[in-house]
Amino acid sequence: TLTLELRDNAEVLINAGADTVFVCPGGTANLEASGALNYFWEPPLAVSDPNISNPTITPTQDLWLKVTGAIGGCADTDSVFVKIINNPTLDVQSVGAPNICQGDTLQLLAISNAGSANISWTPKSRLSNADSPNPMAYPLSTITYTATLQIPGCAPVSDQITVNVDTLFLPAIPTLDTAVCQNYPYQLAESVQTSSTYAWTPAAGLNDPNSSGPIATPDQTTTYTLTATSANGNCTQTATVTVNIIPADVDILGMDLVEICLGDTVTLTAEAKPT
Repeated sequence: TLTLELRDNAEVLINAGADTVFVCPGGTANLEASGALNYFWEPPLAVSDPNISNPTITPTQDLWLKVTGAIGGCADTDSVFVKIINNPTLDVQSVGAPNICQGDTLQLLAISNAGSANISWTPKSRLSNADSPNPMAYPLSTITYTATLQIPGCAPVSDQITVNVDTLFLPAIPTLDTAVCQNYPYQLAESVQTSSTYAWTPAAGLNDPNSSGPIATPDQTTTYTLTATSANGNCTQTATVTVNIIPADVDILGMDLVEICLGDTVTLTAEAKPT
């Protein structure tokens, strides 16, 4: 199978469209033109070979480079500014505090005075793109990420950020509301011992509103709300349980007053609702 791609014109790019190439004094930078078959770089004496797609440059001053690429009868040009930098810097930050709940994401930022083309992250695990200056991180546990900036001719520059990951433990909670007779106890959730803290509201009718699974004995139908918080306070989650109370009523049937002689017997009848 032969696939032909037809274009109105060539589209030449230098270093994937970068505007600036940074080099430390005495350093040699790699250039890469794409989008054509034949190339010519200007000024020609500034690069190692002006007639190839990937020459190198060891600049002695800031300058503009231009490349012209041709393919068939089409041609295009692109340019890039080559800048000498003495002290590249790198500062690693995050969008928001670097404290997340397990399962959440956090955007990392590597901010440099020498562009973003030469930045990489380690470790690469749980990052959306380890070669991006601003990847999304979604670690499963607390981890330290290191960003490294490598400018030709300079020693690598690094900075770090620690992402603190909290785990929230939510006890098993009934998915359906329940109904119990008045004065009968009911456990609202599973009893667990974890690093998370728990708070049930309202506290009325509960034996321990700060346990994961308190015993409820409410006098009337009540909806209880659980707020669970992770050990470092980075995660919170709420859940509700409604306990529907069936009123308990016991009646002694018959007259309110029965008079008998000493030694006689009488039959008493009681009725409970619900039965």
